[in-house]
This record gives sequence, C-alpha cells and structure tokens, in this order.
Amino acid sequence: MKKIVFIFLLFWSTLCHSNDLIFEDFYHVKVIILSHSQNLYIENELDYEKLKFDSNVIDIQENNCLIDYELECLKYEEKYKLSTFDKEVSKIKNDDRLKLIAHKEWIQQLDSNAAIFFSGGFDYSEMLIEEDLDVNNLDILTNGKISEFEGNIKFKKGKFFTINFNLINRKILKNKSLFSNPTLHAEKLKYSNRITLNKLYYIDKGIFSFLIKVNKLN
Repeated sequence: MKKIVFIFLLFWSTLCHSNDLIFEDFYHVKVIILSHSQNLYIENELDYEKLKFDSNVIDIQENNCLIDYELECLKYEEKYKLSTFDKEVSKIKNDDRLKLIAHKEWIQQLDSNAAIFFSGGFDYSEMLIEEDLDVNNLDILTNGKISEFEGNIKFKKGKFFTINFNLINRKILKNKSLFSNPTLHAEKLKYSNRITLNKLYYIDKGIFSFLIKVNKLN
C-alpha cells in the first residue's frame, strides 16, 4: 500500500511540475516613448553622468515576438490575438507637438532578464562622418547609428511590478567661435515606475513621456 501511495505521489508531483512548465505565466509589454522637445540644440552643456546600462540587451526587429532565455526574439503563434498600440502610434505621428522616439512590444516570462533596446529621433551619424560635428566626450558614442535618443527598457517584478528605463539624450551645443564646429553633448537618465497589470499609463518625465500597458497572458 505504501509503495502504491509513493508511486502516486511521485506521478502527481511530476504532472504538476509538467503543468507548471506548460502554463507558465507570460506577459505582453507595450511601450511608446515620446519627446516634447523638437529642438536639437541646447544653450548649456549637458551633465553626462556615467551610468551602467543593462548587459542583457536585445534589439527587437519586429514587435510582439516572444523573448526566450537565450535573448532571442521568437515568433509568437498567437500574435493575432494581441491588442497593440498601433492605433495610438498612428495618432501620435499625426500630432506635430509630439516626437515619436520608439514603439516597442514584446512577450516575456516574469523572470526574464531581457532589456529591450530602442533608439530614435535625429540621426547625427552623417554630421559626425562629414566632421561637421565634434563630440565633447567619446563615451557618448555607440556602435552604429548615433541617434538623438537611445536606451533600453526592462519589465520586472520585485515587491511590485515595475518598468525601468535607461536613456541617453544627445543634443548639439553651438560653439561661439566661427572657426570651430558645434559639439555633441549627452546626458544619461534613469526612470523607474511602479505599474499595475492591465492598466494604461501615461507618464510624463521632463522632455520624455511614456505610454505603457502590461497584460498577463492566459
């Protein structure tokens, strides 16, 4: 009898563990990043503070993919069921008062450590290549395109659900001398906001605004 009970418990434990794997929770994260500033130029130098960015960064090529633990963006088979921010993006693009920086959407598990890369705004790359623009600090540059805005986004849960943003804001400081180029300056910013699932948020942070919604998928 004891042997039968032991086998039953072992079977039940295995079945429960299997179901946990099958029905593990997934979350649909939707983020729009905006800027109220249309001006590329600044009057004073920006305070560039060294800020350690997340190392587990993934660049999503197509929205609403499933991010696995290898930081790969996989096809999500039930993508057609998702409610997206596409309509909101269309409205923003028709509003001259707002500058769309990035629109990112993805599916992840709660313990994922992925940080989602984004960039947007004006591209300074050609000005730098043509040497029409200098930099005050080489550390403000990154590989590839040098955009006005750049950073990453991370959704996680500690005591609360939070959305975390690391951002770089790059602007041009005009030089007073006629014989020298303007210089590219930058500042690094960090924002973190507690959120509730299934609730739409519009968050204003200085020159930036964020439209955020996270849904738990069944």
